[in-house]
Amino acid sequence: MLQKIYDNSPIWFQNLMVSVAGYRNNARRYGAEYHRYMNFLSDFNKWPIEKKQEYQLTELKRLLKHANENSVFYRNLYQNIDLSTITTIDDLRKLPVVTKEMLRQNISDVDTTNKKGAQGHTGGTTGKSMTVYYTPDNAMHRMALIDHFKTRVGFVNLKMRRASFNGKHMVPPRQRAKVFWRYNSPCKQMIYSSFHITEENCRFYVESMNRFKPQAIEAFLPQSMTLRTISIATKLN
Repeated sequence: MLQKIYDNSPIWFQNLMVSVAGYRNNARRYGAEYHRYMNFLSDFNKWPIEKKQEYQLTELKRLLKHANENSVFYRNLYQNIDLSTITTIDDLRKLPVVTKEMLRQNISDVDTTNKKGAQGHTGGTTGKSMTVYYTPDNAMHRMALIDHFKTRVGFVNLKMRRASFNGKHMVPPRQRAKVFWRYNSPCKQMIYSSFHITEENCRFYVESMNRFKPQAIEAFLPQSMTLRTISIATKLN
């Protein structure tokens, strides 16, 4: 129903809906656990390499144990593998490779939250979309990891204007206006549609970004569109 309302609303109202979703997502992503984990990551950077490797191995064993005990999919996958023999990172070679398609087809058996957590969907830019389930702490840890990496290269999330390119549904199929972006106010984020980057539309993207003047550009794109987006970035004033 919300999708239908969005698709049939004027662009200014679509921007409002995007911003409301932004406020909701911020509340879910940037709670106390987010800040705790950001502090942990800051300390982690100062650890000696030996301590980091020890922590990495400990977390790997914990993850495998959790998956084996709580996921039907992984319990079946590992039924002929003695997980106690995973004593180094190199021992990951003993485990079978899991593809995205395997996860997509068995996501109910993969899930360890019993669907009590939040539900999300991949964009499908690298293949078919997939439903995933995660806990509130999962969401905050993920955002903390991403934001911690960005701060190391000078990008401070929620404090800098950013232009984001992604493959989510943003432009209604029947839209005629050459407006291939929507504004997420609480995140200071202009979100651009990756699917509409063409030679014909390129100038509209450039004009929008020159008006917006982003301090950072971030993108997750299908390979076929990557060079087009780089081309747009190089044309910016």
